[in-house]
Amino acid sequence: MTMILILFHLAYYAVFPSDKGIMISTLLLFLLFSTNRCVRLLTGIRQGRKLRWGLAILCLGLPFVPHMLSTAISLAFVLETSFFFPAEGLTDFYENNVKEQDVDKKFVEAYFK
Repeated sequence: MTMILILFHLAYYAVFPSDKGIMISTLLLFLLFSTNRCVRLLTGIRQGRKLRWGLAILCLGLPFVPHMLSTAISLAFVLETSFFFPAEGLTDFYENNVKEQDVDKKFVEAYFK
């Protein structure tokens, strides 16, 4: 995720070199360099319904503020990545439920709860 955000920042800076708003999203990028902080952030977004909605509304509102387009796109990418982040306790789901039938159906139900 961080590598794609770095590539986005490079492309955004190449197109808009005088935009000062990229500095705010660069702070978010530096926050995501730490794996532990990134995992905690993605887990918090995944588990917090109010945080997810707040972040989604923020991503929709920030592009209308001057110089905040890059920040909105970076936050939207973090929000999208958090949806693909596995929920709590699903990292070893298949190893614990090998003998049960309909394991895939139970996994999907547990993933999207």
